[in-house]
Amino acid sequence: WIDDGAIIDATDVTVKAKDETDIVSVAGAVSGGGSTGVGAGLDVGVVVKDTKAWIGAGTGAAGVTASGDVEVWADADEFIVLVSANAGIGGSTGVVGSIAVFTVVTETQAYLDAYADIDAGGNVTVKATDDLTAAVAAGSVSGGGSAGVGVSAVVFVHVNTVEAYVGAYADVVTAGTS
Repeated sequence: WIDDGAIIDATDVTVKAKDETDIVSVAGAVSGGGSTGVGAGLDVGVVVKDTKAWIGAGTGAAGVTASGDVEVWADADEFIVLVSANAGIGGSTGVVGSIAVFTVVTETQAYLDAYADIDAGGNVTVKATDDLTAAVAAGSVSGGGSAGVGVSAVVFVHVNTVEAYVGAYADVVTAGTS
């Protein structure tokens, strides 16, 4: 970020925040027994991300002056694989269960703060992006001479906020053509 009151004079100004998260998570159980096989697996995860890029308030004279472009970009990426799987075998009964529960909360912001002062000879771009790729799988195999019971589940919750904005009373002057 460029903090409140900073004075920047450059050809091009780029403020970029990037956050990449890769998670592979597995919950499972394997059980066996002469008469009864019982097993359980649990996987719980919480990810909270805050990715921000910004230019703070100016001081009256142009806080950020560029003869070229000014770009403010916040970019977050998440790649998540969740697997919940189990197997249970018993001479008479096989009972297994597993669950994976994951919550991902992301906030991605790019902005020119209130009262920011920008003077660009080129373009001014304020951009926020967040890409999520998630693969989830659940499965169960169970067997026994008289009964086989298996349960598996994946619960995935994604709360996502993506914002790009110019704050109140910001002074943005650009000679850009696109």
